[in-house]
Amino acid sequence: MLRQGEELRRALAEKMQMHYQVLLEATTGLVAQRLREKETDVQKAVRHNAKLEAREVQLNSEVQTWQERAREHETTTVALRSQLQAGYYWVIEMIFRWWVVT
Repeated sequence: MLRQGEELRRALAEKMQMHYQVLLEATTGLVAQRLREKETDVQKAVRHNAKLEAREVQLNSEVQTWQERAREHETTTVALRSQLQAGYYWVIEMIFRWWVVT
């Protein structure tokens, strides 16, 4: 009877060991699959980030171009405003001379 109990205990221990082994293998497989999925997600994020960084470089270049054009237009505006003011003073002077002469 003692021997039967020992054999039963050993059989139960083996069965539990096999059960844990199957459970461990299943868990390991799921973890490995999940890791592969996460690695794929990381690779996608890295590619997306690279695209965004390239777009940032392009947009910064465009911003510089537009800022340069704005500065050029500011220079033109100042020159035109100066010419307009000079023309205005010339007209005032001509009107004053005409008024003094007549």
